[in-house]
Parts: sequence; structure tokens; C-alpha cells
Amino acid sequence: MSVSEKDFNAILRKIIRQVLIEQEKISSEQQLLSLKEEKKVYIAVNEEWDNRYYLFFEELKKLNKNVKILILGDKVDEFRTKAQELKLGYDILTVKEFKVESDNEMVVFPVISRNDIIDIASCTDKTATTKVVRRCFEEGAKIYFMKFGIEKLTGKEPEKYKQRILAYYREILEFNIEMIDDIRAVM
Repeated sequence: MSVSEKDFNAILRKIIRQVLIEQEKISSEQQLLSLKEEKKVYIAVNEEWDNRYYLFFEELKKLNKNVKILILGDKVDEFRTKAQELKLGYDILTVKEFKVESDNEMVVFPVISRNDIIDIASCTDKTATTKVVRRCFEEGAKIYFMKFGIEKLTGKEPEKYKQRILAYYREILEFNIEMIDDIRAVM
């Protein structure tokens, strides 16, 4: 049986139209699922204000995402005042209030100290930061450190010290903690 070129083109158009309709359905379903399963995002901040937070929160406000700020200390009222000054408009919680409920959650640390990195790599549970990280590990939540917020070496340290600190950094990477340049990469 021979099909004319005209009939062939008509059949081909029908097939393409049907494929496009199916793709649109799949895309719509995926969008609905992603809306239902929107990630919970927590921004973990030290109780002491760090000026690097200014730039971070400016970028975060541009994304217009629903996040919660997790205060890693006792000076919650001071941070609330600062958040009001900056018109952040995010919910603020303490470490005691923080609960990881699913593996569809993530915690971003815009600023983290070298000591906290050492404690995390050593699997200690003695600071608010390490308690939050432990809860995330236990429930499968993702953890991100902003590269600009990681305490840098001065370059004057003895070589053996530098190697030891870099070993701690490698260790946390093995824990699937990711270091990112831009918050948009994970939002």
C-alpha cells in the first residue's frame, strides 16, 4: 500500500500535534507537583549580625521565595529588630523550634565559622550549628554553605595547619554538604 506525500504529511502533522499535547499535559502535571512539593528553605544565621548578610538577603529578596530564618543563638530579639529594619518579612525561628519534617527541606548557611566546620567534620554536637546539621543529616535534608561565607585562611598559617583545615573542608564535602556560589542555584 502506497501513501501519497499529502497523506503522509497529514498523518505526520497529527502525530506531532498529539505528541505536543501529551508533552503539554506532562509539563502541566510536573508544575502542579512541584507547587505541591515546594521545598522548605531555612536560612541559618548566627546570632551576631555579619555584614555579609546584607548582600545575601538582598539577593534572597529578589527571588521572592518563602523562606524561614533560623537563628543559631539566643539573641533572637536583636535579629528580629535587624530583620524589621531590612524589611525581610520572613518567619524567624530558634533552634528549639526547628524541626526537619521531610527530605524535601534544605538549610542554607550564608556564613559559617571555621570552628563550626571543624565541629561538623568531627561529628560533634556541641553548638547550635552542629545540632541543626545533625537534624538535617538524620532526616535527609540538604545542607548548603555559601562560599563567600566560609572563613578563609590568611595564608600565614603553617603548612601543616592549612592541610589539616583543608582536610576538614574535604570531610564535610564527603557528608554531601554543598558549597555554592549563588543562592539561585538551589532555589
